[in-house]
Amino acid sequence: MILTGRSSEGAMSALAIPRPLIEDFRGFYQELKRDGRLDEWSRSQCYLVAANMMTGAKCLGVDSCALEGYVGEQVLHLLGLSPSDWIVAMVIPFGYAAVAETPKTRAPLDELVI
Repeated sequence: MILTGRSSEGAMSALAIPRPLIEDFRGFYQELKRDGRLDEWSRSQCYLVAANMMTGAKCLGVDSCALEGYVGEQVLHLLGLSPSDWIVAMVIPFGYAAVAETPKTRAPLDELVI
């Protein structure tokens, strides 16, 4: 599961980000917040992280699947987190497949491209 914090100050201090970088980011953050785009931008950043996590996991032989259809507030409740502080951007289970993948069959490139 990928969570994103609603408070930039808390998230950045938790990651020990240098103060000058925080100050540089602050204007961008304020603009996103003022325009009501902060949650959307935060989720987009999480999608980039998720793609890398899923690709890396597959390289290690671990499968994953990005899920939709969850109720974010209920997920946060299960984790004991406050919806006023956190957003559930994605739910991604990682594990090993119970059944081996079937080989993919593809038409030759010269049959597809003229």
